[in-house]
Amino acid sequence: MHAGIETTTSFIQNIVLALITYPQCQKKAQEEIDRVLGATRIPALVNNDNFPYLRAFVEEVFPRYFFQKLLLYANFSKSSFRDYAR
Repeated sequence: MHAGIETTTSFIQNIVLALITYPQCQKKAQEEIDRVLGATRIPALVNNDNFPYLRAFVEEVFPRYFFQKLLLYANFSKSSFRDYAR
């Protein structure tokens, strides 16, 4: 049940952080959403092709999130195990 909660939460936090850091990107994404959906419709997978900017924004944040997590758990100190040393 809890398998994806931390990953999803962290990814959403990074999206929010990116939107706060780059308000011009947030404005452009909101304009695209308003243009495609208007004020009454909700997003659906059918609309996915109509959001090129929003998709590109999310795809830009994802690799940064992934590598940030990867570096967080990386071991940069000298380590050894039996006869193997790194």
